Amino acid sequence: MLRAMVLRILLCLLASQALTAQVVKQFHVEYRKQPSGVHKAFLVNGYTAAATAYIAQATYRLEGKQQPTAWGGDSYSYPDGGTEVPAVFESESNALPAGAVPLTSGVVAVIYEDGFSEGDQDVVQMLLAGRRRSLEDLNALLPVLDKGADQPTIIRWSAETRRAGLAVAGKLDDLVTVPGVKHQYFMTAVPGWLGRDPKADVAVYRRWRARLAVSKPAL
Repeated sequence: MLRAMVLRILLCLLASQALTAQVVKQFHVEYRKQPSGVHKAFLVNGYTAAATAYIAQATYRLEGKQQPTAWGGDSYSYPDGGTEVPAVFESESNALPAGAVPLTSGVVAVIYEDGFSEGDQDVVQMLLAGRRRSLEDLNALLPVLDKGADQPTIIRWSAETRRAGLAVAGKLDDLVTVPGVKHQYFMTAVPGWLGRDPKADVAVYRRWRARLAVSKPAL
């Protein structure tokens, strides 16, 4: 009986630790009512490094119905950098629809500039998989651009790469059980405008690859 009790206590402790590991302590969401009456989300980063990627979620009541919402992304999903949340800083974010009242809010996962991450590690890995995919795409893309490929060739290559990226993203969906967080946050380095100006693309993509190459955690 004593052994069974000890085992139950150990299992409870392990479960508690597993839950604690999912908690985001340094980065959170606050809804504040604006003079217009609309509630706006503020992202509060209390950590000593910028948040380079995050996914937040919330629920709100509108016209008697509870609605979910999720937002976020990765600053490395943009060629010349996206919107980071600086260290020890708060930033305005999404506003709820007029008349909506916030119920719950939280951060699913966050990655910081120094490589530290918090929250759901499956979601963290999904974001990092997107970075790795982008780096792979760029390593394959730049030689194509350097060879001076014509526009039809670049467009065909980019379409094939996008399809491959979406196939990978579909597999990643199986890892993520958080409602509203799916492969919309998985990125690929091939946007729809690729090929319109190949010469300009080369400079843009070289800068992007350089940023990804030094991102943390290491890819």
